[in-house]
Amino acid sequence: MTVAARSTPQILTSSGEPQRPLLRFLAEHGQASPEAYGGEAYSATRLLVGAVRRRKLGLKRVPPNFHIINNGAHVLGGFSDHLTSLVSDQAAGAAYSIPTVRELMDRAELPIPEGRAFFPHAKESALAWFTALGAAAVVKPAYSVAGAGITRDVRCNDGFLAAWDSAVTEGDRADRADPSVVVERQHPGFDLRIFVIGEGVVAAAARVPLFCVGDGYRTLRQLIDDAVQHREAHPQLSAYSYDALGHARATGLPLDGLSEPGHPYLLGHHPSARAGGVTVDVTELLDEGLQNLAIDAVWSLPGCTVASVDLLVQGVDTAEGALILDVDSRADFTLHYYPWMGRHRPVAKSLIQHMVASSRL
Repeated sequence: MTVAARSTPQILTSSGEPQRPLLRFLAEHGQASPEAYGGEAYSATRLLVGAVRRRKLGLKRVPPNFHIINNGAHVLGGFSDHLTSLVSDQAAGAAYSIPTVRELMDRAELPIPEGRAFFPHAKESALAWFTALGAAAVVKPAYSVAGAGITRDVRCNDGFLAAWDSAVTEGDRADRADPSVVVERQHPGFDLRIFVIGEGVVAAAARVPLFCVGDGYRTLRQLIDDAVQHREAHPQLSAYSYDALGHARATGLPLDGLSEPGHPYLLGHHPSARAGGVTVDVTELLDEGLQNLAIDAVWSLPGCTVASVDLLVQGVDTAEGALILDVDSRADFTLHYYPWMGRHRPVAKSLIQHMVASSRL
């Protein structure tokens, strides 16, 4: 069974080819200063509640965490955490199953990475498929939270078996989720997360490993210290500790020489927050073809008008070679409020506006 990837950026080997699109992107768009945030990060619930109150709509809470939105006697919709009534039951359920998402995207003839899903007892069949693939692979549970259980750049049988066990273990923890393990070809590119509401893109962020860009007058060690300080002050990313200096040492980066002007230095292997990853807002840079691809992906899920889409791309200015990694109707949108670099995007406001507009149809 061929399947799509779920939230799996594919950038990440020590060889140059998979990193080139990422390095090009960071050289062009990664030289701004990280954003400075004060205080705590608001939850999706708090952001949605605020958006409802600013519209002067009625709001009733049903414990433990469901909210009903009304305008007088007219019920407009509701939400629980970051899942709203704009998402059908079928679309919400599909978020737990890559094979289901694959079937839906196949029907829409959307581009996805080469891959297969295997039941947990089919380790030997999966190993045979990986061996026949003859390329670096990503091994992951069919449903993962924050990248748990995902192993990238798998190149040998021993590495595959270790990655398989990690994916199976994580899959066993996921309530109501598909227990399958996904094995797919690793492609070059970097990851974009795009939030779609209705027929438009309201936010987009590149998800990348922690990085710094040389300025020619500070050492790499100084740049790393600065990046770490900003990350530790971030209201969301600071929850995940990360040893950027240790990574730099392990990969042989020249810590005490002057940094090369305009040169991006990768300080991590992959972009999940728990592994040191950061985000760069690219909403206003996004190619129209990428926007249309994300919108088509969301509309491939029955009854779904709101979802997050993960794309593997060669750049923010082209849809050529882009692959859909995931369509997640349950994705948390708060990362768009707190990008590591770039403007925040008021997704909650857009969600409530769309809910009001939809209620008038």
